[in-house]
Amino acid sequence: MSEQLLPVKAKKTAKKIVLTQSNDLSLVGLPFNEIQYNIWFATVYELNNYRDRIITTETNTGHNFYMVKFNPTKIPGFTLNYNKKQLTKILQNTARLVVSREYGDIIESMPIYTLCRYNYKTQEIEIGINPLLIGKVRQLQGNYTQYFFEEAINIKGKYNKALYIALSCNEYKKNWIVKLEELSEILQYSDSDRLRNLVSKVVKPFYEKTKDNPAFTFEYEPIYKKIGKTRKLTAIRFYNIENKNMKPKGDIVLSMDKDKLFEIFKNEICSMLEGIYVHAIKGMSFKSYDEDKKVLSIKFKTEEDAKWFSDNETMIMDIYQPTFKKYFPNTTVFYTADTSSK
Repeated sequence: MSEQLLPVKAKKTAKKIVLTQSNDLSLVGLPFNEIQYNIWFATVYELNNYRDRIITTETNTGHNFYMVKFNPTKIPGFTLNYNKKQLTKILQNTARLVVSREYGDIIESMPIYTLCRYNYKTQEIEIGINPLLIGKVRQLQGNYTQYFFEEAINIKGKYNKALYIALSCNEYKKNWIVKLEELSEILQYSDSDRLRNLVSKVVKPFYEKTKDNPAFTFEYEPIYKKIGKTRKLTAIRFYNIENKNMKPKGDIVLSMDKDKLFEIFKNEICSMLEGIYVHAIKGMSFKSYDEDKKVLSIKFKTEEDAKWFSDNETMIMDIYQPTFKKYFPNTTVFYTADTSSK
């Protein structure tokens, strides 16, 4: 019998919940509607913050089946005012959503969900996650984007939600200049709408709504090209994009134990290195972390491994240090050797 999961509780503190999402799976360009965006945000929220509530079942083929449950009425801003027929249709369409990603010479498409259903008895939405994507929606390695859960939920309109994600993805740029056709594709702006109205109908209204937002702000400027005697709107420049309450991009701010963060860091480094370097990194394990002094202590299986790593660290510093600072900003490291039999 499956474990009974507790519903998501209303947030009791003012702490911002940050969603961390792989840029490989950016929702930009996917035809989500507003409710489907909210289902995605709530699913990532559960996967990021409540791992103990995730049901994992091994199938006959040996693959893991992951399922999360959440009660929309317990999530501020998540409205679900649909009759049974409407909700059935929404969940059917949600189950058909496919994510595409491109890496190297390969273009890959796959379904996001294996299950989308609503339990009227518990008032929970039950979501199954494609096991091939599970590593891309939990705490991440490498290239990722962060944005606020509450804001993402409370933003109204599918175009606004898509623009919020797109701006968050490009926050690190001083200027994000995007052609009008490209922005239309990113937002899945309806073909029936005139392209030149994208600024007046989407960008400007969203900007006006965020002007007084203490957490998320941006500026924009239309770019025109002179064609004959007329000027044609061809692109938009976004700048001063900022999530003001968020910690620096390099710091994963979700509640996560330092030993787990260390394992993510170690695995990411191993994916970058080859040969003897990988052996040395794999030999590391977490010992302790001093939060006040920002000191991480790691240990090796043998004194020889510890000495080898210490002697050769400068050789891999260019790869090792930036990644380490992403997970442990302002942190120094001490190495020790553990020669015990344990």
